[in-house]
Amino acid sequence: MEFAFKEDWPEARRRLEAWWQREIIDRCAFMVEAPRTGVTCREVTPPRDMKSRWTDPGYVIDRNLARCESTFFGGERIPSFFINVGPTCIGQFLGCDVVYQETTTWKRPFVNDWDRECPTVNFDPGNENWKDVVRLTEEAVKVAPGRFFLGVTDLGGYSDALSAFRGPERLCLDLMDCPEKLLRLRKPILDAWKQMFDTLDRIIRRALEGCIGWMGIWAPGTTFHPQDDFSCMISKEMYDEVFAPALIEQVRSIDYPIYHLDGPGAIRHLDTLLAIDELPAIQWVPGAGHEPTPHWIPLLRRIQKAGKGVVLSCGIAEVEELMRELSSKGLMLITEAPTEEDARKLLRKVEMWTHD
Repeated sequence: MEFAFKEDWPEARRRLEAWWQREIIDRCAFMVEAPRTGVTCREVTPPRDMKSRWTDPGYVIDRNLARCESTFFGGERIPSFFINVGPTCIGQFLGCDVVYQETTTWKRPFVNDWDRECPTVNFDPGNENWKDVVRLTEEAVKVAPGRFFLGVTDLGGYSDALSAFRGPERLCLDLMDCPEKLLRLRKPILDAWKQMFDTLDRIIRRALEGCIGWMGIWAPGTTFHPQDDFSCMISKEMYDEVFAPALIEQVRSIDYPIYHLDGPGAIRHLDTLLAIDELPAIQWVPGAGHEPTPHWIPLLRRIQKAGKGVVLSCGIAEVEELMRELSSKGLMLITEAPTEEDARKLLRKVEMWTHD
């Protein structure tokens, strides 16, 4: 397939296929984007209604096209459209009200007492929030071929649903007081998650080969980015008992998963993640207020030594150090450059810095 905004897609595809196998064709996998030279991003007037800014297909698809038209997609960065209705949004499809804001969304917890209000977690395809996502995906598929790839929305998973139902603070107490009430919801939540994922993936596969997740990394099969940000609040033992089994089930149902490991508080769970054979790669994010990515070289080497790929977002000034200190095999660096010329120069340098 040829892309209007990605002339070198065949080469990028081969590098991405190699990256998933922790192999190198000619250089390290590298994603860089920049404003396209001589092209000004056209304005797309947003709807007045905040919910429509997130869910109106005409607006959100045209805004993405405007971005693609004015962006240089360098290396393995590809034109893509991630269906975004907020982070880890499974809760809003299982009963939570959703609040749309300018830059994010959040869910209103509705379970005040597990005994009296425990959700049955019977997924209803007629849920209005879910219908918004299906409509967005269906409309985007109509215009995607030859322009951009699509990704399944950020559904999240088991812990995200529980946190949305109850709120993270009260969920912490529940893990101590009544873990059995949480465990009985594991299977129905995962069943609902699988139904949602498969529905959206089938829509995307009608017109496109492969797909992306919110990281923008193309995969030749299904891909998803599970995460457990709530895990920062609990011990390794509790995580292994309550949440790790659900994560493992998710990972085993996806061809190309990448785990999103966010912040120092989540490092205690790294050994659990590294032991999952079906997990090919981990994205490390230091988190706001913590040391920049190069500070975590020992942690990143630990991930690579375990045979996992590593995904890192970094500044352009950090690229050389990261490539010098880490193996290029299975390494994916993601950055932005101020100009297209700067991005092209950086790509040439990445070729020189690549090593085993």
